[in-house]
Amino acid sequence: MYIKVHKNCLHIFFLVIFLIEGLIPMYATSRALLVGISNYSQNTGSGWSDINGVNDINILQGELYKQGFLVTSLLDVNATAFNIRALLQDIYTCANPKDTIYIHFSGHGQPVEDLNGDELDGWDEAFVPIDAQMWYKQGEYEGENHFIDDELNIFINKIRRKLGAKGLLVVAIDACHSGTMSRDENDVPFEDESPIRGTYVGFSKEKTFHPIREKEITHHYAIETQNDLATTIILEACQAWQQNTEIKVGNNYYGPLSYAIYSRIKEQSFGMVVNNVESVNLTMQQVLPKWRNQQIVVETSIVR
Repeated sequence: MYIKVHKNCLHIFFLVIFLIEGLIPMYATSRALLVGISNYSQNTGSGWSDINGVNDINILQGELYKQGFLVTSLLDVNATAFNIRALLQDIYTCANPKDTIYIHFSGHGQPVEDLNGDELDGWDEAFVPIDAQMWYKQGEYEGENHFIDDELNIFINKIRRKLGAKGLLVVAIDACHSGTMSRDENDVPFEDESPIRGTYVGFSKEKTFHPIREKEITHHYAIETQNDLATTIILEACQAWQQNTEIKVGNNYYGPLSYAIYSRIKEQSFGMVVNNVESVNLTMQQVLPKWRNQQIVVETSIVR
């Protein structure tokens, strides 16, 4: 458990050797913020089971270092809501036009009652920091440590504008927002012991979450593009109603999206992988069990 932070924004600019179709400019800094949580049980009484998010970061950070990224890793007890917000602000502050930024989350996810009316199903999606509770308790815990998609979108939009039209922002979320640890939806065989990243318990004062599967069938979404905004790709491990089941490789468990990204950037440059995200999905299909119908959800500003 550690945190490695690059506090000085005046880093030496790296020559990015993985140019591909102009997506990544030649003289720019590549930065990565990697958040991974395994030991949720450190937060006693939170309701969250232990998973293997740190394993994802351990394999990803080495490959990113090799490709010239300045990597900040935020793991386990350090992956608090405060630290996540602080380092996202740091990423924004240090960003310059033409930079490449990669942000990765590996941990639990949870549906949270939508309070501003921007979700058709009435539920936001949230990443669960180490200090977030599963249940609403008035006056004790009311969701202040959940990292909700609305808040992430604010950071994404700020960073895109800071990077400018020639910058690149990639976000990967290896969590689920509706997967059940109790397996009561029969989505995962009871004999399968792979950890699941998420819960069907919605975080709400009084509402009950019910996934709407028939309305969640799209795997590709378009993100707004403007002349002054960076190219952006967001990869999510599964649809909102699905479980995100970890996979076992050797003696270790990993998130399937994280392992697929690792497998691709181990063989190719980051730029080549970004320019062909379908290869990540195909790799994930190869490492998931044959019965598992789990597709990557892609949100992108790239127009093909």
